[in-house]
Amino acid sequence: AITALSQKHPDNRNATAKRLVSYLTAPGTKLGNRAQRFLMTTSAFASDSTANQMSIAKVAGIAPVIVWLQTGNQEAQAAAAHCVLSLATENPMTQVAVAKAGGVPPLIGLIRKSSPQGQDFAARALWHLASSEENQPAIVESGAIKPLVAMLLAEWPHAAELASIVLVRLMRGNSYVSVRVADQGGIVPLVRLLSDGS
Repeated sequence: AITALSQKHPDNRNATAKRLVSYLTAPGTKLGNRAQRFLMTTSAFASDSTANQMSIAKVAGIAPVIVWLQTGNQEAQAAAAHCVLSLATENPMTQVAVAKAGGVPPLIGLIRKSSPQGQDFAARALWHLASSEENQPAIVESGAIKPLVAMLLAEWPHAAELASIVLVRLMRGNSYVSVRVADQGGIVPLVRLLSDGS
């Protein structure tokens, strides 16, 4: 409903973005599951809408979402990762903005240690951020290779596939990253994944 109200009305869109960001930064948001609810609402607002993504960015809404990647329980952190995913999907401007706001290290932290859902959303978000060549060095230098290689061996559904697409995107045309992946033991599980037809 929020997305529909904002779709054709810039004033509604901007007002909604401001309200959502105010909820994410309000002290009471830390109580109960409020953070998770507000993050999910913000994610729904940003999903599949470049205009809504940009509205959140313009009202300084990216930084509070990144804070929630490192705050609260695993459910809130997973919701924050999904929100970053919604903000960064097919939008080069917000992809760069997320990286500049410090979003890469906490996403990698969730890939390293989180619930399977949190790891899933974080890896998907990182894949979108990695579509920007400007972001790729920051992703590599922030330590993404080792946890992504570890994720190749995780047993939860689609873990290996998600890790592989992020690694392949980072390695494409970059021999330095390819060597780093090999040094971390990533070549054998990648080859096995391909040979299994995944």
